[in-house]
Amino acid sequence: MSLLRNLIALHRVDAQVRALRGRVDSAKRYLSTQERQVEDLEHQAQELSTQLRQLHAQVGNNQNEMRSLDERIGKIRTELNATTNSKQYTMLLGGLKSVESNKRDLEEQAKTLGEKISQVQSKLDSLQGQRTERGGLRDSAKGELDQRLTDVSERLSELERERARAASAIPPSELAIFDRVASLHDGEAMASVVTISARHREYACSACNCEIPFESYSRLKGHPNAIVQCMNCQRILHLEQVEEAHA
Repeated sequence: MSLLRNLIALHRVDAQVRALRGRVDSAKRYLSTQERQVEDLEHQAQELSTQLRQLHAQVGNNQNEMRSLDERIGKIRTELNATTNSKQYTMLLGGLKSVESNKRDLEEQAKTLGEKISQVQSKLDSLQGQRTERGGLRDSAKGELDQRLTDVSERLSELERERARAASAIPPSELAIFDRVASLHDGEAMASVVTISARHREYACSACNCEIPFESYSRLKGHPNAIVQCMNCQRILHLEQVEEAHA
């Protein structure tokens, strides 16, 4: 069998292998996307949880400071009620106003902290809902991948053995060309030559429709064991009758 017929045989089984692998690979990519999104949501949730803990700690500190100020206010008021010295009374009254001002500041801070906690908690609740939903999609994607692996594994193994047999009939240098072009065009490594006008010696690549020099056509006609590639898309060219003879 000629090199071109062997390449056509390889091309046919290689396309089937790539199609089955493509089904599995697309499921793997989808699962990977869902896993990354779940991880991203979990990371965001961890950051919000940390922020929430810090805010609650600030609230605790704020409450302790207000309790301390309340004690000072109570003590100053007791001293005010007990003093008979006008100068001391004035000093105590000024101190009381200062402490009460500090307490009002803490009360404003407590209000702001409460609003921040509410906002962060709302974001966290929403994020946890998204995480639950995305986790369900991830689990579904994993199930889909497992099912595809089950569906195609036996057939894929069979085709891979068939591909290996077909590849063994092709010399290493030519096989390297085939593999490179197949990777370049998602498995479409070969293309037939289309006759535009035999009279005017006009031919084209069936894949990219670019013109093929008559010299390339002549080489294909006279040398079935030579690889001729399209100058534009690099696909390996063959004559339509070669493919028909192989079918």
